[in-house]
Amino acid sequence: MNDSNTSEELMLRDRETGRWIKRSDTDVALSDNFIPRTLVQVINNEIHYADTKSIISEIISNRKKDKVEHFENEYNNILDYLDNYRVYEDGIEKVFGGCESTASNFDNEIRRLCGDISLKDLKEFDSESFENIVRAYIKILFVYLYSALVLHKGKVKNETVIYGKIESLKSYIQSALESILIPKDWNGKNLDFKSSLYPAFIYSPELNIKYIDVLIKYDSRFETSLELIRKVNDATLHRQSGNRDSFIELTGKVKKMKAEDFEILFISMLVGLLNDIDRLRNIRAEIGDIDDDKILEEFDSHEN
Repeated sequence: MNDSNTSEELMLRDRETGRWIKRSDTDVALSDNFIPRTLVQVINNEIHYADTKSIISEIISNRKKDKVEHFENEYNNILDYLDNYRVYEDGIEKVFGGCESTASNFDNEIRRLCGDISLKDLKEFDSESFENIVRAYIKILFVYLYSALVLHKGKVKNETVIYGKIESLKSYIQSALESILIPKDWNGKNLDFKSSLYPAFIYSPELNIKYIDVLIKYDSRFETSLELIRKVNDATLHRQSGNRDSFIELTGKVKKMKAEDFEILFISMLVGLLNDIDRLRNIRAEIGDIDDDKILEEFDSHEN
């Protein structure tokens, strides 16, 4: 059961169930926002607890890089509470309370900012400030979920507030991404394929067409990349002669774009944020799927 990546002191065994409980640093794969893929995971007869000490240490040690406009006091207070809990192993209720009182302010601001995002005015949008706020909020939601689990144990399975805020954040960012990839036409009813950025990924030699598969994952308007490409071609490039048996001619113009163009960088940034939000959704789903409440009750007992 033991291996070179897991020291003996991290191997525990439940006396009642006989299950092995493994906490290993190698199980933690953090994103740029220090969000793990999993927090508590049951695989076969093993319970895997992510090494939250290392995660919290990363969040705290990198806090100077976070520039959260309009929310610096709230954000720093939460991280101060978290740092104190890390050092003194006490005060988790302050961490939870700080997240609880601050989350709605972040939610409202991000919803407002996402409503201002449009392809037409994208270069005038303050993308750096927007990214910083969303990145900070993603960390707050992780800390919110983590502190709820430490404080309330198995009751977290029935909570709806954090779950709802994670889902709302995804909907805001996903809607913003969709509005850039294919904006609405002048009356706001139909998709304006002629202004779409999808053709750039299809036809620009310097962009990877396979990235469309990543984008489609977050574009609710299409099931597959092939469906998208067909609709883009039908709307922008196809010209068919009057003879029913004649071939289709491809005509039209597509602006070539590069990976360093502002629009492409902005899309990549939104996809990165959505990836982290999906990690939060996965962690919340895992907690809800755990049948044995004792697993959640023991979560923080292996922290120290």
